[in-house]
Amino acid sequence: MRSEGQFVLIITGLLLACRQPSILNHAERNGFLMDTVVRISLYDSRSHEELERRADELFEYMLGIEKKVSLYFEDSDPQRLASASGSGQFISISHETEIILKEAMGAFKESNGAFDVTIGPLKKLWGFDSGNYRIPDSSEIAAYLELGDFKDLEVRNGEARITRQGLGIDLGGIAKGYILDAAVLWLQEKGIQSGLIEGGGDLRVFGPHPKRDLWRIGIQDPRNERGTLIGIVSLKNQSIATSGDYERYFIRNGRRYHHILDPQTGFPSSKAISVTIIAPNALLADAYATAVFVMGPDKGITLLNRLPDIEGLIVYDNGNGLSYGLSKKAGAMIEMEK
Repeated sequence: MRSEGQFVLIITGLLLACRQPSILNHAERNGFLMDTVVRISLYDSRSHEELERRADELFEYMLGIEKKVSLYFEDSDPQRLASASGSGQFISISHETEIILKEAMGAFKESNGAFDVTIGPLKKLWGFDSGNYRIPDSSEIAAYLELGDFKDLEVRNGEARITRQGLGIDLGGIAKGYILDAAVLWLQEKGIQSGLIEGGGDLRVFGPHPKRDLWRIGIQDPRNERGTLIGIVSLKNQSIATSGDYERYFIRNGRRYHHILDPQTGFPSSKAISVTIIAPNALLADAYATAVFVMGPDKGITLLNRLPDIEGLIVYDNGNGLSYGLSKKAGAMIEMEK
C-alpha cells in the first residue's frame, strides 16, 4: 500500500536573522520506509560524516518500529491481532503499538468515528492495500459495515484484542506520524541541533531553520500540476500533514475513487479535496488530516476549533469551483496564494 501522504515542497527564501552558529554542516538521506520515500535532512556543527552516520542509524531505528506496527510485516502486532480476532484472546503488543492505539482511540472519539484504524478490511475490499483497485458490490460493503469498529478493540497494559471476528486494524493513517515523532526524539537525544524529517507528505521540523528562525513549507494545490502551491506554512518545532484525493485513486466510468475511505459509509469520502493539518507532533497531524477530510469543511472546522494547538486548512468543491476553510488560528500561520 502506498503512502497516504501528499507532496510537500520546502520553500527556500531570503536569508533572515541567524539563530544558530554561522558554520553548520548538512547531511541528507533518502530511503524507502513505511511504503513511501522518507527524507532525513540534518543540520549541526559536528562533522558531515557523523551526520551521515546518524542519518543511516536513524533509518534502521525507524525500520525497527515499522516492523512492529505495520500490517505489511509478518508477525507484526496488527497481523497477530487480526489473526486472533474474535477469539477472546488478548495478544501482547509492543509499547509503540499501545501508544498508537491509545492515540488513535482519542482521534476516533473526537471525530465521532471519522478516523478509525479498524478500516483495514475495507481498504482490502477496494484494493488500496494491493493496488488491484476495484469497486466492491453493495453486499460486500454491507458485510463490512456489520463487522464493527474501534469500539470492538480493547487495549490494556501491553495487550490488546479485537472482539469481532474478521475485524482488523491498519495503522497506516497514524503510525507514520508516530515514527516521525520517534525519529525526532531520537535525534534530539543524540544532540542534533535542527532538521527535517518527511515521509510521504507527513513532515516534522525541529530546531530553527539554518538560515532563519522558521521553516517555510509549501502546500500543494490539489487541482494543479505538482509543485503548484495553494499556500505556504511557517513552522517551528511543529508538524504538518496533508490528506487529499489526488495522490492515490482510480477512475471508473469517469468517476474518481480515492483511498480516503469513510468508515461509516464504506465509500471514499467526497466532502473535501484536501486537508492540511498543523500540529505539535506528526502523530496528531497524520490522524486529524484523515479525520477532517472524512468529516468535511463544516464539521471539520468545528472540530479543529475545539482542539487545542491543532490548526488546519480544508479545500473543497463548492459546486462552482474550489473553496477553502481555515480554523481560527490557521490564517496567521498559512499564507494563501492569490
